[in-house]
Amino acid sequence: MISRGKSLKGSVKAVLEFIEKFIAVKDEKSMSLSSMEVITYYAILEKTVDFDLSISDYEKSDIVRQAIYDSIKDGGLNEKSFFKNFNRRHLEVLNSVILSFRVITQLSIDSQLLPNGLNFTLNGVRIKLMRSLPKAYQKSRKIEEDNIGNYHGKASTPHDVYCVSYVSARSPQEAYHKAFHQIEIVRAALNFSYSLKRKHLIKSYGPENYVFSGPTHTVHSKDGEAFSDLTHYEPEYTRSNRKITNLPNANLFTKNCLHIVNRVKTLKIGKWVGHGLTMYVEALDIANPKLSFTMLWSVLEYFTVTDSNYSDTVKKASSIWNDHELVKSLLLVLRESRNDFVHKGVTSKTSADYLEILRGILDELILFTINIPKELDDLAALEEYLNLPRSNAELNAKLLETKKQASLIQLKLKTS
Repeated sequence: MISRGKSLKGSVKAVLEFIEKFIAVKDEKSMSLSSMEVITYYAILEKTVDFDLSISDYEKSDIVRQAIYDSIKDGGLNEKSFFKNFNRRHLEVLNSVILSFRVITQLSIDSQLLPNGLNFTLNGVRIKLMRSLPKAYQKSRKIEEDNIGNYHGKASTPHDVYCVSYVSARSPQEAYHKAFHQIEIVRAALNFSYSLKRKHLIKSYGPENYVFSGPTHTVHSKDGEAFSDLTHYEPEYTRSNRKITNLPNANLFTKNCLHIVNRVKTLKIGKWVGHGLTMYVEALDIANPKLSFTMLWSVLEYFTVTDSNYSDTVKKASSIWNDHELVKSLLLVLRESRNDFVHKGVTSKTSADYLEILRGILDELILFTINIPKELDDLAALEEYLNLPRSNAELNAKLLETKKQASLIQLKLKTS
């Protein structure tokens, strides 16, 4: 099947003209972007052309990038040349053989919490958490880690538990991206599974996350061979950032984690929830508390389905609490701090404390969403529920507004 693409109100032509103006071609395999705005326009192009349903997000981006490069190489980036090369690249991807890959990383979880390992399947990716690596991948994995040690002048510090993802994909690059989309959701589930009290947490410095991946990520063929050009090293994510002094019960830990992953799989809005969990765990990865706080506020907007309407965000986020007026007051203070930082560059000395407060409120909202009843398993229904009045004052205001609307309708009927 060839996807011919479609133009939405001339947007493809306008976007192509913009990209041609700002892009500089380096070689056949890479492009140098002279403006970060181009990244946004790539995303727009992905929304204005048709893809086969089997095409992954990574493949969409790659097809668009390659079609743009091929068009420039052929002599000009215009709508006709773009769709010609787009269709050719699209067909090449569809005709590619689907192979089996293994994506291996490590997670900063005390191995005592996983005496028997843990298995998940999310969106076609099978993930295994285990205390030791299968023999088929030990040699090639060690070679990659030794190469990293030689390059950086020191050996990488491994985390405690291996995470092996079994992925079917058309390329090792696609396998890497598919695996980590699901690993991020699992990391979020593991974070929630700790259910820690603050007294059990000693924070020395760094990000808010309990569970980090890495620091070394490798991609392997089915027979164990590593793709060295895809080995990725993130030395900043080390287990020394957070020390946990009182581990939860191992059975309860695994039960909680499996419950969250299964809810993401079974909810109608599971894909939406999974994306929010990815945003959440990536916000917690940020070591700068001010930036982490700002990103967590965006996650709060996401889970309240309000984008940037701050009043609605505060109202909806506080609505699930019994003492919602207190939570609302806290969120108003946090919102002011967030706005000062984003719009005025003013930083608060209490940003780390504010981050802890926001995370506590957000955690409850996310867990509420994960455990919503069947009747609310729909974005429209969830948004309507969060909008319901939670006090007599709100209820009276809603009734008054409804009466005014009814009076206007009656007046229109009389005069029509």
